[in-house]
Amino acid sequence: MKKITFFITAIVLLFAFACTNNTKKEKSGDEIVTSTITNSNGKSIDITYNTTEETATIVFNGETIVLQQQPSASGIRYANDTYEYTEWQDEVELSRNGQVVFSSKDQ
Repeated sequence: MKKITFFITAIVLLFAFACTNNTKKEKSGDEIVTSTITNSNGKSIDITYNTTEETATIVFNGETIVLQQQPSASGIRYANDTYEYTEWQDEVELSRNGQVVFSSKDQ
């Protein structure tokens, strides 16, 4: 019985540590989450979410884009005067002036 309890505890601890590797706290106390999304055409975007400031910073084609979180009925949405970034049901889109420039569903 002791072996089973030890084994279950070890699995739970391993799982807990494995699930926390994408989030880090900055010195300012902001919660920062980073992600890279690559579509089927091999294009990728790097995203840094600051959940405290409600911003997303995207690097796409060498350009750094800072967006502010926007209200959304479903999924997430960040935008500025030129760009809009949305995530909904595992689909990601980045639009520039209304034209989609990146999509995770590109075929």
